[in-house]
Amino acid sequence: GNSPDDVLNRYNTYALTHIPLGTTTKQLNDLERVIVENKTCAVGTIVGPYGYGKTSTAVHLWHEIQAQKIVAVPPFLWTNLDELMDAVYHWIRYEFSKGPKTHLPALEQVYNQLRQQYSKDLIERMGQEMFDELVGKGQLLLQIRASDLITFFSKASEICEQAGYRGLVIFTDELQATLAKYPSRDQFFADLFEMVKDILGLPGHWAIVITMDDDTEGTIARLRSDLLQRLQRSALHFRVKEVYNRREYPKELWSAFEERFGFDGSDVIMDQTLEAIGEVSARSDLGAGPRAVTYAMSLAIKHYERTSQAYSPLHFVNDALAGLMIFDQRGKYSNALKKALDNPDVRNNETLQQVVKLLG
Repeated sequence: GNSPDDVLNRYNTYALTHIPLGTTTKQLNDLERVIVENKTCAVGTIVGPYGYGKTSTAVHLWHEIQAQKIVAVPPFLWTNLDELMDAVYHWIRYEFSKGPKTHLPALEQVYNQLRQQYSKDLIERMGQEMFDELVGKGQLLLQIRASDLITFFSKASEICEQAGYRGLVIFTDELQATLAKYPSRDQFFADLFEMVKDILGLPGHWAIVITMDDDTEGTIARLRSDLLQRLQRSALHFRVKEVYNRREYPKELWSAFEERFGFDGSDVIMDQTLEAIGEVSARSDLGAGPRAVTYAMSLAIKHYERTSQAYSPLHFVNDALAGLMIFDQRGKYSNALKKALDNPDVRNNETLQQVVKLLG
């Protein structure tokens, strides 16, 4: 189900699987500082390709920031402004229902007022009779505007502060999926740009953090480079590739696993194998980033369970050649190796084959 309790349980479990590395801790501190200490609201962005842990990073930040007495709405996908407002409203309602229940009426009043405001504005402009006729025919979509949404977030944040919290942060996920499902591309960017423009510089103690892929960021750059520059200058701009697309990442991650779960990792996977995985996954033309790293580690654990032996660079190469590295991007690493192994001088020479595999 999708009840708040289900979402909370699922995301809490998900958050425990995230190992914070590199600048994730700085990002968390920056988020708290921006919400609590800064005088103005903020828009944060978590940007990166598919499989690079954008959602995982957002869930981690959501999970940790709650300890700072900040109301945090967990990452969700929205396809219109109504959904965005409804999701935030219902999550804050859920938070208040577990504690400061006396503030629920104020939240409900603000929500209902804004929900009804657009209808009132239209009735004033066109008259009750025409309004009723168009609604009856289904020719009038009563959707809220970006300005209504920002007003709601600001008032909801003030109510959160009155209820004893230090502020509000809203996480939204996969902006490219929002774009794909929006009524029209033009409407999407019009709404997005109005939202960002209205939030930046607005007094208050709240922020919205958006995950998006590189292509969506590129589209924003083409359409509104001025807005993108403002987003990128923010302390809350986070490029996951800079954390995970490094050769050192597998070693750091494995070391963090050793520390968290209390075991000697060298029994399971050789240090040289972690180096090899890092070499392959850090190159976008060969690997597939962090997803390839975690998949290779799962193969190493299965190998250890089966044989009680450490996973060597040769095991890793052989698994890749066997097609077991399913996140190997477009098979380039495996294909390059196969081509080298198919060389007439190498094909019939076992020693040369081992050398090629280890050099690969």
